[in-house]
Amino acid sequence: MPEDAGSPPPDVDDDVETREVFYTASGRKVYGGGGIRPDYVVPGAETPPILLRLVVFPLGRLFRVPPDEIGHAVARTLSGPGPARDRLTRGAYIPKDENEAVRVLETALVAVIAAEPIESKIQAALRAGSIAGRIQEEQTEAALAAGIIDAAEAQTLERAAELRRKVIMVDDFPLDLGQTEMHQTTEAVTYESLRRAVQ
Repeated sequence: MPEDAGSPPPDVDDDVETREVFYTASGRKVYGGGGIRPDYVVPGAETPPILLRLVVFPLGRLFRVPPDEIGHAVARTLSGPGPARDRLTRGAYIPKDENEAVRVLETALVAVIAAEPIESKIQAALRAGSIAGRIQEEQTEAALAAGIIDAAEAQTLERAAELRRKVIMVDDFPLDLGQTEMHQTTEAVTYESLRRAVQ
């Protein structure tokens, strides 16, 4: 390979003495002329923050970040059924079929909120030592037997637990990943073929 392979043409002036010199913030000397300009201190970049604030906000900051208490209040308001949540979800499609994901979410929300005071009574009885139980079913049966809750409240708890489990089991797949439910066919996918498959 020749010695001058890859070198610039002779007519290109590559003498560093003729190139513009810059200094980085750490004092390193670099030469200009390349595609990327070296970093150097921009005049005025060291302006004190108080002067920048006066220039950008001459009348002062006209807005304030809301306190955390307001954020918590908004979250509590939107976490349950009510006029504020209804205004935000107005026009949203809510299916009537409880097997649909959105319908399950809405039904579970109402059921879980209705079960909260009942669960509080059971938790108070557990702390007092009136009943015992490791899982919710055992605790519910013990509270029902002790007269802490009635049959209707026990049914409310059972319904809330059922819907809660239904909501969180969105990624529940059979062990064979549904291979036993797959049907191989060469039939074209048409309305008639789908109707026959459903029947």
